[in-house]
Amino acid sequence: MNDIISRVEISGFRSIDSAQIICTPVNVFCGLNDVGKSNILRALNLFFHDTTDYEVGFDFNSDYSKLSLAKAQRSSKQKQQVKIKVYFRAPASYKSLEGESLWVERVYDRSGKRSSEKTSLDQSPKKASLTRLVNSIKYFYIPALKGTSVLEYILGEIGDRNLMKSEDIVSLNYKVNKNISDLATILKGSSIDIKTSFELPVLVKDFWQRLNINTEFDEFSLLDETTSTSKSNLTPLKSEQYQISLLSRGDGVKSKYIPPLLKWIQQHDSKKFFVWGIDEPENSLEFKKAQESADLYFDSYAKNTQIFLTSHSLAFIFPNNEDNRVTVFRCSKTDQGDMKVMPLDDLLKEISKLDLADELGALEIQKDVIKQWRVQEQEMEQYRSRMLSLTRPVVYTEGLLDKCYLLKTLELFDELSNYPLDIECIGVDDGNGGERDMGKNGLDKLWSLRHIVKNKKVVLLYDVDCNKSFCQDGRVVVYGVKRIDNNSRVYSTGIEYLLNFPDGYNRDEFLETHKKGDNLTQKPNKARIKDYILSLDPDEQKKCLSHIKNLLLDIKEKSGL
Repeated sequence: MNDIISRVEISGFRSIDSAQIICTPVNVFCGLNDVGKSNILRALNLFFHDTTDYEVGFDFNSDYSKLSLAKAQRSSKQKQQVKIKVYFRAPASYKSLEGESLWVERVYDRSGKRSSEKTSLDQSPKKASLTRLVNSIKYFYIPALKGTSVLEYILGEIGDRNLMKSEDIVSLNYKVNKNISDLATILKGSSIDIKTSFELPVLVKDFWQRLNINTEFDEFSLLDETTSTSKSNLTPLKSEQYQISLLSRGDGVKSKYIPPLLKWIQQHDSKKFFVWGIDEPENSLEFKKAQESADLYFDSYAKNTQIFLTSHSLAFIFPNNEDNRVTVFRCSKTDQGDMKVMPLDDLLKEISKLDLADELGALEIQKDVIKQWRVQEQEMEQYRSRMLSLTRPVVYTEGLLDKCYLLKTLELFDELSNYPLDIECIGVDDGNGGERDMGKNGLDKLWSLRHIVKNKKVVLLYDVDCNKSFCQDGRVVVYGVKRIDNNSRVYSTGIEYLLNFPDGYNRDEFLETHKKGDNLTQKPNKARIKDYILSLDPDEQKKCLSHIKNLLLDIKEKSGL
């Protein structure tokens, strides 16, 4: 865990008249557009590199806070200057600094340059150690738009790792692949589902910045498979002809490549402490991909990196797990036009919320939305896992009672061991020892995943009230119970619709009363009905379950098993 920066104080910089930020390993800044949240990252860039925006030098007229300017012009005592003060925690390797208050303040004035620097150890012989510590910190600022120059900058940093000597130019491609093979491994584990290869033009000046990162055309494997016919040329397609330069990819793909590249740099420079300042890492990523990206930042990248980032994404603003390593800050504009920075948790806990009622209400709704989405994603992952792990053909029923009736029918008619499909209920684990997503909704979700079923037949059995027609897509079959051509049915819905009840059956004896508001309603007690059916003698049970037997035989026939 890297939390080398413990506190940041900024005054007079752009939208920030004055701000104090208590830092954790991961610091997320959210807020409305144009509030100035990125200026926190740029202030750190100014502190570490004397530049503000990416590769843009400090310009006092542009970078000095307008509110600070107004205050200075109204006061004879206030100087017109930008101050950035960073507090540090002493790493274990800096034993001489243990217990010391560590901070460095850098001041920038109208000259456009750093005019002065103060430290907490100016009068101490330990100042050299503090200077060495600050110089050992590598701060990467990545703007929201990840253009070509940003990638070239990162690749140049890769070149600074001294991986090659100039006399090795003749074997560049071989050595690049050898030296960065572990980068491919990192990329593979970073939710980038695109095959990646690396090419280096030979004898090109600043060759690391000209490194070609080629990404394979996403549908290459499918093209190679589907364009081959018995009459066509069966020679495999050449993957090298289906490469797309990363620089030609969209911003979403570029955004996903940058953190693994930075992580690889860190692995090859163990003497430095790395801090990232990344604007909108979710930029151009769809919602689900943004969640995958957030999980990587919080769970993987933050292990060895202190991270400062801005975001509009719910995935970053509301982390998946309660984690004291992550602090989310809400940035808002005051009446005077400067920016206020406050931990989001503190903001949501405030007793008086009238001034921010609309925004806080939206945040609460967003928090509920991302929570519900994550629950749904967990459920869908259970469904995916279930579909991918099938070892036999299977019939999925809407509920546990349906499964019970089908299994009992197979047992009664001596078909249990011979029936070619397993019988399972659709529900998924609700995390509390029970199941949820029974019924039509669960079957619909499995149908949405039909494209991943490659080997075993899957039958989705819908009750009669769903009015489903038979259809098949690939290995997945939709089978809807059909209406029986008579009016003798005791129940009109559910699996009970198929039951043939004995003469004298009184449905009123199997009703249960439910209270909904001020109203009382009566519904069949399905568990009691099942117990009644199973209490009958075997011959009576067979009569009751004869329609279910026919249903199972029809499923078997239409499934081709």
